[in-house]
Amino acid sequence: MVEEGLTEVDSMEYHHTAPGGSVGCRLHGNHLAQTASPLRALGIGDAEMRRLHELLNDPRLRIRFFPFVCVRGRKPEDTRSPGRGRLDPSEE
Repeated sequence: MVEEGLTEVDSMEYHHTAPGGSVGCRLHGNHLAQTASPLRALGIGDAEMRRLHELLNDPRLRIRFFPFVCVRGRKPEDTRSPGRGRLDPSEE
């Protein structure tokens, strides 16, 4: 963002954990179901996947959920004379 000319660039990262049976764990269970074939090709068996589904529904389990990263920046103030609007292509 800085390379693109933005100023006051700032970021924050948020992490949380999801308990078994929560929406977050159900999302991981959905991802597991969607990737079952490639996981089997890697040697992960059906019994292991079933066990993981069981754990994802166990309220004693807590997993780290996907991080949320927010980056913001400000477009530099336009220093051209007021009311001029956009630059003409010949002025760029």
